[in-house]
Amino acid sequence: MLKVVLTGGPRAGKTTAARHLRHLGFVVIPESAEEVIRSGKKPDDPLAFQWEIVKLQVRREKEYFEKYKDERVIFLDRGIPDSVGYTRFWGYEPPREFIELGRDRYDVVFFFERFPFDDEGFRVENGEEEAKRAEELVFQAYKDLGYELKILPLAEVNERLNMIFEELGL
Repeated sequence: MLKVVLTGGPRAGKTTAARHLRHLGFVVIPESAEEVIRSGKKPDDPLAFQWEIVKLQVRREKEYFEKYKDERVIFLDRGIPDSVGYTRFWGYEPPREFIELGRDRYDVVFFFERFPFDDEGFRVENGEEEAKRAEELVFQAYKDLGYELKILPLAEVNERLNMIFEELGL
């Protein structure tokens, strides 16, 4: 099974692409951070907040990887290295466990270039500068953990999906 992460900064189109992939019949693990945020948790304690996200992500990955073990590919709307980047975004050094869990976990990582910032009501970033900083820290987190990122330029969702399919031979 090929484990493929869709990542990038806020407003990059990751979740939109994930929805399209799901509609096309692919298995997609939804973004854990969005669920934690929508559950009403706030990043008052950023480190505890990131731990909630990582715990949910690990649990989901385990469930999906077992349930869909015969699938050729599973897509993930963000991965554990995203929490490494966001922990740094909040000014903390990521816990050793985040680093260990995030390393050598995924096969392919697509990094979506970001559209201009727009607060949709469940963002932790405040404005364009913070969005750009979050994007850079997430990018660096994947690089620091040894991942080669496949950059997806700004484009319509179907164009980006075609780039993904071409890269993966789907």
